[in-house]
Amino acid sequence: MPLSIPPPQLRLTMAAATIPKQGSSYTNVAQGSFRDRFYKTNKVLLTWKQWLEISIGAARGLKHLHQGLECEIIHQDIKTTDISLDEKRVAKFADFRVVLFEVLCAGLAVEGSLMKERSLRGTETKVMQCYAEGVSGPESIAFDCNGDGPYTGISDGRILKWQGSKHGWKEFAITSPFRIPKFCDGSLNPAMEQVCGRPLGLKFNEATCDLYIADAYFGLLVVGQNGGVAKQVAISAEGVPFRFTNALDIDQNTGVVYFTDTSTIFQRWAYAIAMQIGDKTGRLLKYDPRTKEVTVLLRGLSFSNGVALSEDKDFVLVTETTAAKVTRYWLQGQKSQLSDTFTQLVGCPDNIQRNIHGEFWVAQNNCGRPEVKVRPVRLNKEGKIVEELSVDVGPLSEVQEKNNSLWLGSVILSYIGVLN
Repeated sequence: MPLSIPPPQLRLTMAAATIPKQGSSYTNVAQGSFRDRFYKTNKVLLTWKQWLEISIGAARGLKHLHQGLECEIIHQDIKTTDISLDEKRVAKFADFRVVLFEVLCAGLAVEGSLMKERSLRGTETKVMQCYAEGVSGPESIAFDCNGDGPYTGISDGRILKWQGSKHGWKEFAITSPFRIPKFCDGSLNPAMEQVCGRPLGLKFNEATCDLYIADAYFGLLVVGQNGGVAKQVAISAEGVPFRFTNALDIDQNTGVVYFTDTSTIFQRWAYAIAMQIGDKTGRLLKYDPRTKEVTVLLRGLSFSNGVALSEDKDFVLVTETTAAKVTRYWLQGQKSQLSDTFTQLVGCPDNIQRNIHGEFWVAQNNCGRPEVKVRPVRLNKEGKIVEELSVDVGPLSEVQEKNNSLWLGSVILSYIGVLN
């Protein structure tokens, strides 16, 4: 989700016959277009192997266009008529002048993973790109027990650690034991997440320096301070498997982890369907590392999302995205094990983070309603809105306050923002 002024958009056409490689651009072809093979009956039928070779050749040509570019290319209108076959049935682009491209130049952090700065309506903003290879989605942000970081999970299943502007991002951990770097690295495909992993919520246990991870497909996991392959600690509760593990927070006194399972029916790749039909099977759960037990605290939640424990540990908050509210579950006192509405919002809340003053930053979005203008808000201990982010940074997935800065996470964009 956008966390700064949208980057400039450039449209361009590319001249034909400038890339004389397999799967590249030529104007003269001997075997007609790829489309002809679907509809022309006078052509020799191709075998499945030939179909595959042609498809791979076209993909290689598109990949070649990305080499040496600082910007991301989005291919808007490539059709089978644009792909032609030479006398050896090698895929060629017949005429690139008829193919439209949209180039999105970030303008920020395009030099690998170096930090850049730009002005955002008078506010100093720093942006750290996750990787130059096209990954995105640094939804959640965490700092380790030494204050180092940030750490964030990205679209291809990796958890990265920021090493400073000189060294940039470094792979720290992964959540999937089946992950194959060759196929997963750089992936933006939600269909690959079930294999590559999709780490969302992150939080360090400050006593042990272990990082707890809520992975959408692999449940609740933990990894030591040296990183590596994370270990699963919980994948179900009351016999019901987690379908969409989302966010978490930790009681730093006891080590107990509070986390959400957004739906017991829909996985992350189908989140839009879950929201559209108003799925109410979300759960708020508790994991005790001492007993290894998982307890369901609340069920029947509307797209349960972010989690935040109160400063006094007397209640835990959970955002219900499609209900546009933050729900409070009491852990102590006369209301223990009861729940109530902490606050009702205009937008649809995502992650929620407590600051050092015991207040809460809530990232909220318009849920696909462009007429609704919402910004992240800061709530006091009673659930009253005491501040709305003064700059329009677009819809966010997380706002985290640390050292007089606001760290901004996005489930869509390829960088983390910092507002000073």
